[in-house]
Amino acid sequence: LVTGRPLRTNSMSNAEFQAIEAKLKALMLEAQQGNAASYSTLLRLLGAHLRAFFRRRLGRDPDSVEDLIQETLLAVHNQRHTYQASEPFTPWAHAIAKYKLIDHLRRDARRAESPLPEADDAAELVED
Repeated sequence: LVTGRPLRTNSMSNAEFQAIEAKLKALMLEAQQGNAASYSTLLRLLGAHLRAFFRRRLGRDPDSVEDLIQETLLAVHNQRHTYQASEPFTPWAHAIAKYKLIDHLRRDARRAESPLPEADDAAELVED
């Protein structure tokens, strides 16, 4: 759940995390005002932050990590108007990332439950 508090990784100090939160939030606010350079910087920094977030959860699947980064950045772009300046930025971004991860895991589970037919099975389907 989004608690309204920034999420912090174990490897960084509270001061380091607060500095990152302040930087990302400032960039988002500038981007919402139409500053294209700030928006570009926000996406670059957020992409690196998301890469660490997804690697901790999907380290075994680097292609999925990159796909999820792109999906999340697109969702951030599409939902940027919903970000409220009175709230911390990282919980908002992490909520989007979390839901993208859940969607990804559900898709993978469905694929695992219904594997593609073997070549011989496919030939039988065509013959019928």
